[in-house]
Amino acid sequence: MPTVSPTLIQSPAETLLVYPRLGRHSFIKESFAPDSDLIQDVWRAKELGLKGLMPTTDCGQDCPHQRLKLHLPEGDMEPLPPPPLMFSEGMLESGYNLDTEYQVKYARSLLPESIRRAILSFSQTPAVGGNEKWRDWLIRIGRLDGEAVEIVLDFSKWMKFMRSRPDAQTLLKSMKSELAPWTLILKKRLKIAAPAILGRAASVYPLPEGSSAFVKKARKRWR
Repeated sequence: MPTVSPTLIQSPAETLLVYPRLGRHSFIKESFAPDSDLIQDVWRAKELGLKGLMPTTDCGQDCPHQRLKLHLPEGDMEPLPPPPLMFSEGMLESGYNLDTEYQVKYARSLLPESIRRAILSFSQTPAVGGNEKWRDWLIRIGRLDGEAVEIVLDFSKWMKFMRSRPDAQTLLKSMKSELAPWTLILKKRLKIAAPAILGRAASVYPLPEGSSAFVKKARKRWR
């Protein structure tokens, strides 16, 4: 039974690897906390790779590409913010609540399948117990916000909330100027990949609380 909603850890921490099939787990005590400069250098290399270029380098004659006589056109550019981060910023600018996004998804994952089916079939009362029972359970045990719980247990509110979420094409239009540099790099691939980018944004940046501050802090690192 869940006892608390997950929270964001912003400091080095141990990692727990779980092997459900084998019924085993192990701890990794070593921590790795890359700084902003390293992250941006890696991301710059990825962007240049998309354009068929490589970062400007002073590698010597023993570098593999020198020995193999490979022609690697060199280039450089300022690293752009990752598209999912830009999409999450656009979602916030549209008035969409990423905290509620996370909590609604989390609350739905906690409910039994029979209850989710009952709600989706427009039933006023879930198949097992009443709404009050599950409302109290999600708030008390899941530590969830009352507004998110109301959305989960009311089909019409859930549909209204889902319709308020901007889709990929809407974000492409509203953020056309911000995404212009990515359009130059990815060309038509940006439009094709937009739904997947939105999916990544919606899975990475929503938090139980403080999503807006998290996105703003992440965005600030790329300015």
